Parts: sequence; C-alpha cells; structure tokens
Amino acid sequence: MTEATGTRYRRKPNQPPKADDKRLKANKNKPPANVKVETGLPELLDHQRMAISVPDDHWLLMAGGRGGGKSWTLALLLVRDALRFGKSFRGALLRTDLAGLKKLQQLIEEFCNQIPQLAGTRYLVGQKTFEFANGGRLFLHYLKDENAFARFQGEDLTHCAIDEGAMISEPGPILRLCSSLRSPDPNIKPRLLMTANPGNLGSLWIFENVISRATPWQPFHNELFNHSFVVCHSTVHDNSFLDVESYVATLKASANNDPAKILAEVWGDWSATPASFFGHALSEQRSKVPWIGDQIRHLKDFSTKDLWIGLDFGVRAPSSVVLAYRTRSPINLPDGRVIAPRSVILLDEYYSCLREKDGTRRWELGDATLTVQSLAHHIEHLLERNGMVLNAIPQLHRIADAQIGAATGGMDGSIGHQLGRYGCKFAAGPKGSRATGWALMSSMMANAGTELAGLYATERMESFWATAPLAQHDTSKQDDLQLNADHTLDAVRYLLMATADQRYSGQAGQSGIRVW
Repeated sequence: MTEATGTRYRRKPNQPPKADDKRLKANKNKPPANVKVETGLPELLDHQRMAISVPDDHWLLMAGGRGGGKSWTLALLLVRDALRFGKSFRGALLRTDLAGLKKLQQLIEEFCNQIPQLAGTRYLVGQKTFEFANGGRLFLHYLKDENAFARFQGEDLTHCAIDEGAMISEPGPILRLCSSLRSPDPNIKPRLLMTANPGNLGSLWIFENVISRATPWQPFHNELFNHSFVVCHSTVHDNSFLDVESYVATLKASANNDPAKILAEVWGDWSATPASFFGHALSEQRSKVPWIGDQIRHLKDFSTKDLWIGLDFGVRAPSSVVLAYRTRSPINLPDGRVIAPRSVILLDEYYSCLREKDGTRRWELGDATLTVQSLAHHIEHLLERNGMVLNAIPQLHRIADAQIGAATGGMDGSIGHQLGRYGCKFAAGPKGSRATGWALMSSMMANAGTELAGLYATERMESFWATAPLAQHDTSKQDDLQLNADHTLDAVRYLLMATADQRYSGQAGQSGIRVW
C-alpha cells in the first residue's frame, strides 16, 4: 500500500466567503439562486383571495358549509402574516379536537416547505409551537372552556385563530382569549380569525351575535366583540378543487338524508332549523300563534284551572318561567287554523339573561343580579300582563325542577322554600327521563295544525323561538339534545310531562307530589 503524501489530506487554509454565501448576514433572508420566488402553493379560489385581502382593521369570520376551504384559508392567513411580520408575529391557533389540530399542523408544515423564505421552520412537538425561520412563533392549543386561557395569560398575541368556532358552546372562552390580543409593534393590528359551520353546538351564539347582523363581505361593528368584523361565506360549490357532485353525495349520505342537516352542511344555511333536534317536528308556520294577552279570558270554556307554569331556575345560567294554557275545546284562529282540544299553548315567558348594549340577548348567560325575591316579582308581572293572578292557578300546575328543593347550605332554606315564602309555591316536576320529555315535546310539535293535541307558542315566547330550532342531537345520547341555552326547553319539558301525568290533576297534599 502506497503511503499517502502529507499534502494530499492537508486541510485547505480558510478562504473568505463568496459574495452569495448564505453565512453572510446580508444573505440570510435571500432565497437560493436556483429556487424561484414563486411558491408551490395551489392557486387560490375567488373567495379565498377575497378573504386574505380583507384589511387588518377588520376581524374575520369565515362561515358556511363544509368543503369550502375555510380551514385551508385560515392556515394560509397565519403563514402569510408570519412572513409579513417576522419576529413580531406571535399567533395562537386553537381547536376543540386533537385530530383537527393535527391536520392544521400538517397543513402549515406543508406551506412552510413550499415557501423558500420559511425554509428552516421547525415544529416543537412537546411545546406544540411553530418556530418560523424568520423568528415568528405560532402556538397550537385546545380550546373548550375558559380554562384554556391560562395557557396564554400574560402572552402578547398578535393573532388568535380559531378553527370550527361553532364547536364551542358559548363565546366566553373566545372573549377571554381576545384579551391577550396586543402587540408592542405599532405596525401590527392584533386580529381574531375564525371559521364556523352551522348546525353545531355553538351555532346559536354565532348566529345571534354575528351572522344575523352581518351582510357577507361588508364590514360592520360587532357589539359582542366590540370590534369591526367581516363575514366571508363559502360552500363546497365554491371549491373547484373538489369533485363537487361526489362530495355533495357524500355529505348527504353522512347526514342520513336529513333535509335540515343537508341545508346546514351542503348549503351553509344558518336559518332557524338546520340540523336541529326538533327540525323534523317544529314548524313556525304551524306552531306560532298570536298573543292576545288578557283577552284569553274570552275564549270558549276558558278556566284558570287549565293554566300551567313551568320554571327552570338558574343564576349564572338563566332562569326561565313559562306560562301555558291547555285547551278544553277547539280554538279557531283568524288564519283558518284550528287548535285541537288538549293542546298546550305557550302564552308568555320571563327569561333572565344578559343583554348587550344594542339589545342583543345572551341566551346562554344568566343575570347574576337575580334574586329569589326579584324572581317572584317577575312571575307576578308575567301573570299581570296576561290578566292572571298566581293564586288562581292550581298549586300542582306550577311545575319546577325538583332540584330547587335541594338544601343550599344557607339559613334561608332551599330555593323552593324561599319562593314559597314570597307567595310563589311550586310543585316538583315528574321524575321521568329527559329523553321521555323530549319525545313528548317532539310529538306535540309534530301534531300542531292537525286534529291531534299539539304544542303551540305565541310570539311572546322569544327564548323558545330563538333556542328550540337550534337544539342539537347529543352525540353520546342520541335520544337527548345538546344546547348551551336549553333553559326554556327544560321549563316546557317539566310542564308537558306534568300535563300528561294524572297525579297533577288532583289536589295538593293528596297526590304525594312535593309542594314547597
């Protein structure tokens, strides 16, 4: 073997770097010479191009049906702003489920691999954080309730992005997160970005506070968030990258051919009945009747013994009181409809919930100033405007959840006993399952407008018409519903189950039913 000479393997002396060497500070952010500045990202759809063009002054809600490319646009907006603002960018991307968050993570990684300026971006799995090559940071986290805010308390966030915001039952967690939207960089305007679909658990608050008050693609001031918003609408029909006909067929099959759910998922319909628990039974056209106030006394065969009251008590959650009348004989309405005997008409209500400055009612949040005494006064006023007095209604026809009889740990006794001291005695409602009550309510809703006993409601039942159409099926209990503002529905359920129970037709003290 020939011995190598000493100069063959000698290390060459250090040479000064060439002008285009990437180690030079001036070349750090320059793309490689053999790489085009254009990225490998697919061409944007029209509505995606419009969404990313919305000025930073406005917060953004991308709403509509499934398959419109909303989540893709959300991820692209975050990557684009990470490019724009560099190390000043600090964003949070949140979702309620792990699978969806993982998909967004992979999508952002793909974007970074296709954009030369972000070459070197890495994802820290343990911290669930993207560290972009230019110094920006994006935190990924779960969001289900206000406890998620602890992860970002003290952070200065420039962007808060929430995917599938309608999966969050009420706006409290999002409002808390928005309190961290601030930046010391004067060139950045902190921003909330959100996507949402109709027909989900939180669709009610999004529809009431944002969708119903917006014209698509037109800026407007939102009272709930106290900020300017733009709502961007899209459906699968706007996505030319999909086989629309095939995907629509798949969506219809997944909806089990439920027309209401198809409206929500295929067409992005936010109207009153998409994908609801009562969507097959409740019809405003059949069930809504005019309120006649104290003129109800002039109805044929009217008796105060046919009046009923349902109560669902809450403090942080709203309290709901429903006044109802059970008919003895047919009632002819001015429009030609006939209400059958033994039907139940929900006449009027008292519902304690917060109101925004513009009058928007927060159906899911109770009035914390409500006391048992003030509730008793509200019940009296409810009866007065309908020409009634409480003493005329049989005690066994005033139905409340049995939980109001539970001891509160104070000197005043249970809520039921406190109401009794203020002259508002209530009877404990039937102990049947929730599913039984919902089945009875559904069947009576479906019977409205027929010769069978049905369920009707006047226009004074605002909380009923606002919440009942948006109740969702509980995915863990198919016979039960899921709604963050089900208080009026519970009050009606107690009431209807009592009307079907013969024990509530007797005298208090003789039926074995507890009265406080």
